[in-house]
Amino acid sequence: MFGNCWSLTSIVVNSGNTVYRSEGNCLIQIADNALIAGCSASVIPNGVISINDLAFYGCLSLTNITIPNSVMSIGAGAFYDSISLTGITIPDSVTSIGDNAFYGCSSLITVTFEGANTEFNSIYTFPGVNSYSGSMLQAYQLGGIGTYNRQGSNSYTWTWTKE
Repeated sequence: MFGNCWSLTSIVVNSGNTVYRSEGNCLIQIADNALIAGCSASVIPNGVISINDLAFYGCLSLTNITIPNSVMSIGAGAFYDSISLTGITIPDSVTSIGDNAFYGCSSLITVTFEGANTEFNSIYTFPGVNSYSGSMLQAYQLGGIGTYNRQGSNSYTWTWTKE
């Protein structure tokens, strides 16, 4: 919806709108508490059930985001090309992550999994570097719940280690 609006820092919806509301600089669909779009200043409110496809697409200034325990799904490409995002915690409430949810998040160095869900198959972060994304998934599959840190000097030699 607002993809590639690099300098967007605020989302406000008219209080009379019956379809959408804004909270925490997020655009939320009222009917299903789905986060439709966010910006670099977004704080995902408790009660949001899903983060829709491409919700934070191209949010170049987004460095940090907390996903509340109410979120059950993260859509395809939800954080696509959020190149300043450095870390993310995926709560145990999340049972599905869409394809390429973190694709292009070139600054992502810490991923914390709080649950043991088997749907975490889409931690793709760099274009064409499947070995990188595979190693993150492999580390999670071997290590389970925990925090993983990226190590290495370039995208072809990165490894993920559990704290």
